[in-house]
Amino acid sequence: MNLILKRVFPVFIVIAFHAVVLTSCGGNKSEEGKNSDTSVVNDTNISPEAFFQVPLPGDLFLQLKEYGVKAKSNLLNPVENINKYTDQKTKAINFGAYSSDLFYCSTFDQKADVLKYFDNMKKLADELGISSVINDETLKRIEKNLSNKDSLNKITNEVFFDASANLESNGQGATLALVVAGGLSESIYLSIQSVGAFKANDKSIQYIADQKYPLENLFQYLEKNAADERVAQTKNTIKPLKEAFDSIKEDASERQVIEGKNVIGGSTKLSITEEDYNKISAIALSVRNELTLNNSTSK
Repeated sequence: MNLILKRVFPVFIVIAFHAVVLTSCGGNKSEEGKNSDTSVVNDTNISPEAFFQVPLPGDLFLQLKEYGVKAKSNLLNPVENINKYTDQKTKAINFGAYSSDLFYCSTFDQKADVLKYFDNMKKLADELGISSVINDETLKRIEKNLSNKDSLNKITNEVFFDASANLESNGQGATLALVVAGGLSESIYLSIQSVGAFKANDKSIQYIADQKYPLENLFQYLEKNAADERVAQTKNTIKPLKEAFDSIKEDASERQVIEGKNVIGGSTKLSITEEDYNKISAIALSVRNELTLNNSTSK
């Protein structure tokens, strides 16, 4: 199978056996990869069951930034929390969480924090047995491109994809599920906190509502790996967040009718209320704090 991904801003990523996909985010050209428009990965051994779709952590932040959302301070998982991650479950979850934090830093030009979060990812990668995906050369590339957010996002994308492919190809699907769970949960939390209070007909609020679908995909992947006790526990932790998103209703006016049957088309819109949003916000905070072992539930 040939996987071809053009250098455009993706809505979703696909993680599969041995798939190493290189992307860069939209905007100005980066310092790296100026002469290449596509990356091709050949693989004839990809299992259909291996595919699941979730947004790359940075996707949420880049889109919200386009809508005018600004970064807020004191939201990221503290770098010193790494000392709490003493078992493989919390290491995997927070490799994902710190990946999201790194995307947040690079997207919103918080250059002072980039190296701190990259260093935490490197430490956790070493302890998860995937040290090959983050090496000294990667560090040099990051240091060289600290002033170029497009290049930083590109490098972070590569690290996240390489780590995912490494875990999947080595039969560590359960660990990968934990990584993605940590990343998506952190991204949803950071996005909501950055957007702030509910505003009707606000594009950023609508975009957060749309995370209902990738969260469903993640939950299905967790269920597939729930024979692993760590994954089963994490699924139960995330379940209240999924149920909160499930309460968002689809706008019936957006349904298409084909041969007398209601069919949800590609333009289906989710109708999120202030009550939905506030509930999701509270649960996202609680879930995130449980996964990252933050003791406080305050913002």
